[in-house]
Amino acid sequence: MELGSCKAGIFHPDIEFVKRKKGADGIETLDRILKSGGARVSISQIIKMKPGELLPVGFRRMFLDACFQVLDNDPEKIKEMGRNAPTLSPIQKLVMGYFLSPEKALKYAPTFWRDIYTEGEFVILEAEKNHARFAIKDFPLSKIFCSYMIGYTQGIGYLCRLKSVVCTETRCVHDGAEFCEFEISWSYL
Repeated sequence: MELGSCKAGIFHPDIEFVKRKKGADGIETLDRILKSGGARVSISQIIKMKPGELLPVGFRRMFLDACFQVLDNDPEKIKEMGRNAPTLSPIQKLVMGYFLSPEKALKYAPTFWRDIYTEGEFVILEAEKNHARFAIKDFPLSKIFCSYMIGYTQGIGYLCRLKSVVCTETRCVHDGAEFCEFEISWSYL
């Protein structure tokens, strides 16, 4: 099943995270794992890509699987990598931290998804004052991606200057559900 394309910019913060955690050796290992898995693009090529250039979503799966291996097969490190991703863009930090509330960020999320991925759908299921549920539909990438999304959601919350952000996956396509569903709750500073 082909899953469309995604923008190269989503790889850049993850590469920086692996480099910060595992150094140049970690990047070399990541590259080696990708090459042995049949990847047609290297880490150095991705780094040189403009954020808007497209890569196959199947490569995103392969990349996250390789990161998981490099990061000691630890889902908590994948969540940390996800939390880290939104914090590397100065523009995203400015916009999210000073101009967007969590409610507005949540409303914008489906548009942001469509800007990054050509497939799948980000759907808001429920949004209340300090609580929301969302789903990612038609995008059965991998269980590692689900862990990454938990962390990414928390990272966005922290950029919105929230005191605490808790995100959990309540349903998963990889456990037989129709789609992946996440629940998020937060409190303000």
